[in-house]
Amino acid sequence: MVWFCFTYSVIACNFPENTHKLAYSFSKTNNTFVATNTNDYNLKLFFWKGMQHDWLRTVAGFKTPHRISTLKSYIDYESTQLNESGQVSTLFVMGQNTGVDGDFMKPEGKYTTIDSDAVFSIPGKLQFSWTDDGSQGDYPEAKSIIHKNITIPLDDYTALPADQFTVAFNGFSIKSICDDEKQPIGISCNSNGMWPYKFHLSLTPGEIIGNDYQFTVCIEISRAWTTNKGGIIGVEEKPFDGRLDIDLDIYYVVLGGRNSQVAVSDIFTIAVDGQLKNDDPYKGKTQIQGKMGFEHATTLISSIGFELKQSKVADKYKRLGRYIGKIQYSITDGAYDPLSGLMDYGYTMHVWAPDTVTASDITYVLSTQLLQFQTQENFSLSKTATGSVCCNSTDNAPFFSRWQKCGTQNKGPEQDEDLVVIPN
Repeated sequence: MVWFCFTYSVIACNFPENTHKLAYSFSKTNNTFVATNTNDYNLKLFFWKGMQHDWLRTVAGFKTPHRISTLKSYIDYESTQLNESGQVSTLFVMGQNTGVDGDFMKPEGKYTTIDSDAVFSIPGKLQFSWTDDGSQGDYPEAKSIIHKNITIPLDDYTALPADQFTVAFNGFSIKSICDDEKQPIGISCNSNGMWPYKFHLSLTPGEIIGNDYQFTVCIEISRAWTTNKGGIIGVEEKPFDGRLDIDLDIYYVVLGGRNSQVAVSDIFTIAVDGQLKNDDPYKGKTQIQGKMGFEHATTLISSIGFELKQSKVADKYKRLGRYIGKIQYSITDGAYDPLSGLMDYGYTMHVWAPDTVTASDITYVLSTQLLQFQTQENFSLSKTATGSVCCNSTDNAPFFSRWQKCGTQNKGPEQDEDLVVIPN
């Protein structure tokens, strides 16, 4: 089932809000937050349009799913360069790590570029670090929820011609590490990875207050034991790590312009109910309404997310964590009518696991907004960057699945991150 709404989130963050300036740190131990932004607002605009990460190793004809330890897909504005011929390029960073066992992939990143004198940008990233705290017992889980108002000072940009602002989601990077010294008594680390059941990252446009622009970030990351306790109950079980250190970076672009030259639509959210083991991605087409009379437009991502849900009655299905084989989110611009301000666009969402993983219901969320502008020098449709990731098994991998093949055949070198140059 698919449904649509004009709210910023279906998987909601219902908790108190806090407002913080740049470079603010929490007073609570092990929890920190820092926001940074570049001061060069004349950069070409590179917009993150999505990702596709698909583990490719097979065992007995089945693809091998894994926990998530490192997962990253973002556009790195700090690497933007202008060459002698006037061409602007930057890096699309993509990476993933299994946590324990070995595998390889050819990750993809989707992006669009705009070069318009009607729009200026303030790119940056939000850096969060915390230690989660899992419950114990037969159905352990660890929930992390962060909800904050982010304040971006505009003192350096007051001379710019802008009446309105918005913020676009430009990718993310997450890394989890298990530290034996932080585990509950009697529990030792099994892996740096997690079995996720809820993953939601959202940026909600806000408003100008004085010389500041405020927007809201919403983060929900929850993990749990798997239905069969990480393996086979009573035969080969893998323990649930009580605490994980988590580093999360969310990349953003604040956009500004004159009302006569730039317009931004309301947030439009797509939510889809599906099955984790559905082999086909959830694809569709829809429309987003902007203002009439703007010559050009492109869709921007505001949030991505999924939530695994209990699909059967038996108690063991209360354990919602799963091994994941594939993660895919993307949007693609279609036909745009300047007179009506209506944009057609396509979307793809897919979080998948093979038949070796217990089935689960899943809800997907993808939020977008429409950026419209009048003048245009250079505007590209969605492009794809492709990288290479390969991870050899660690010593904690079971002997029967241990894998050390990075650097052979088409596997690529051993690396859990690739930096791909993307030109304009």
